[in-house]
Amino acid sequence: MRQATHCYCVQALTSHLAREGEYARFKTILNRGRHPAFIGRERYGSSAKQGGVWIYTHAGKDVAASLMNPRLNCLNVLSVMPDHRSQDRKSVV
Repeated sequence: MRQATHCYCVQALTSHLAREGEYARFKTILNRGRHPAFIGRERYGSSAKQGGVWIYTHAGKDVAASLMNPRLNCLNVLSVMPDHRSQDRKSVV
């Protein structure tokens, strides 16, 4: 039986609003996180202009990214790096 461990590094998770010029960084997180949907520059750009793209870091490394529609308050994309999924960061993001 696998024993649950408590990871307090979630408290050190920081987020920042991504800008239009950070598409490559966003796309890298999606690719490494094996996100199944394609998010192109146009969709990313329109969401970034509205303030709907967030990048999450831990210890200076990118660990997750999300894209939402701020007008509808709807989350469209959430991608978390595989090594950080088991540490319950998705629930924090």
